[in-house]
Amino acid sequence: MANAINDLHEVLEVLKSPLNITDIEWRVQSATEKNGVTKVLVLPYITSRAVMNRLDEAVGPYWQDAYQTIGTAKSTGFRCILSLKVGDEWISREDASDIPDIEEIKGGYSNALKRAGAKWGIGRYLYDLQQYWVPIQNNGEHYVGGKFKVNGQEKYITGYFSTPKLPKWALPKSPNSQNSNPPANQSSQTQPANKQGNNQSPMPESKEERQKNALAHVTGALQYLEIPLNLVPHLLETASGCKAPLEQASADDLGKLYSALKPVCVYVESCLQMGLDKEGILYYAQIILAKPFQEIYELPFNVTKEQVEKTLELVRADHQPNNQSQAQGQAS
Repeated sequence: MANAINDLHEVLEVLKSPLNITDIEWRVQSATEKNGVTKVLVLPYITSRAVMNRLDEAVGPYWQDAYQTIGTAKSTGFRCILSLKVGDEWISREDASDIPDIEEIKGGYSNALKRAGAKWGIGRYLYDLQQYWVPIQNNGEHYVGGKFKVNGQEKYITGYFSTPKLPKWALPKSPNSQNSNPPANQSSQTQPANKQGNNQSPMPESKEERQKNALAHVTGALQYLEIPLNLVPHLLETASGCKAPLEQASADDLGKLYSALKPVCVYVESCLQMGLDKEGILYYAQIILAKPFQEIYELPFNVTKEQVEKTLELVRADHQPNNQSQAQGQAS
C-alpha cells in the first residue's frame, strides 16, 4: 500500500478472510477407539508467520506490534499490542498468552501475536469449524505421536492423519493453487511417472520436513515417558553427541535419540497393556539391570535395546506364560 489505511472496513474484510490451506496447522486434542479403528480429534490453528503474512497482505508496512510482560502472583505471560495505522492515527487491539514450557520468549511472543491477530479477525473463522475426528493411518500429511486417554485407559498412539476437508465458506475465494482442498478422488493417472502412492501419501521430504517429522517423533516419545525438560539436552548429547538445543538438532541426531527412546516406550506400553502400574514397570527393569529406579524417565539413560527385550521376556513369562514367543521383536 502506498498510503496509510483509509478504508478500515475493506482492510478488515481482507484480514478476516479465510487463509490458504497451507497456512493452517492441526493439533491433536484427544483420541478414541472403536471396532479397532483409532481416531483423533484435531483442532486447526495458525502460525505467527501466517498472521504476519496476512498483515503484510492487507496493510503493507502500516502495522506494528509491541510486547509487555504481565503476570500475577501465580503466573507470568506476554501481552501483544497489535496496531494498524488508519489515516494519521494508530488503532490498537491486544491480547495475551501464558509463557509456554518450550521456547519461553519466542513461543510466548508468537502465541500472544496470534491471539491479538484474532482480535483483528485473522483466523477467527477457525473457531466456527465443526469438530474433526480423523482416522490414524500408516501414511498421511501430519504425524501424531503421544500418550492419550482412550476409553478410560492411557495409550501411546503413533501414526499419521490427512488434512480434514474444510467447507467452501472456510476456503479462500482465490483460484490460485494451494487454496482449496485436494481432490477426494484424484485419478492415479495424474501422478507423475515412476512415483508411488496416491494423493494421501506424503511427498518426498525436504531437509526441513525430515527434521520436523523427526522432532515430532522425539517430542511424542519424550512426553510419553514424561522426561523433564532439563534432562533432554543430556539425553540428546548421550544418544548423538549433539550439543544443540533439541529444536535445532538435525534429523539424523534426532533419529539417534528416538532409537534410544522407542524401546523404552514399547516396554512401558507393553507393561501397561498387561495391567502393570509404575511400580511394576520399574520392578522388572530393576531385576534385569540390578539397580534401583525411582522414575520411568530414568530408563532411557540406563537401559539398552537388548536389556529391554530381556525385561519384556521376563514380564511376559510372569503375566502371559503362553505368549513368551511374542516378546521377540517387540522392542525392535
